[in-house]
Amino acid sequence: MSERPRLTARRFFGLDRSGPPPPETQPGAPLRPWTIPNAIGYLRLALVPVFVVAAWNTDGAGLWPALLFAVISWGDYADGIAARVTGQYSRMGAMLDPVVDRLLVIAGV
Repeated sequence: MSERPRLTARRFFGLDRSGPPPPETQPGAPLRPWTIPNAIGYLRLALVPVFVVAAWNTDGAGLWPALLFAVISWGDYADGIAARVTGQYSRMGAMLDPVVDRLLVIAGV
């Protein structure tokens, strides 16, 4: 197993992305679906339909949908921080994150 780079403040906040991607996220690696960052991703995925219903019921002009959109969006940052802090990288997370991001953007539009 390769040694992980030291967790500096820049790396913690996602500003330093130097180095290769974690080997756990590469094709052929196990999915590892049960990690803390993936749990945050699953919660984000579950909140997208809640956001759609809230936006639909308020014609998209309410505070509630805006807050939900913000929480789901910031969840992306939170799961990245959780992955870096815990070292729990996974191929499932590498696939789940972009899907949830795109679903949220499409739902918001």
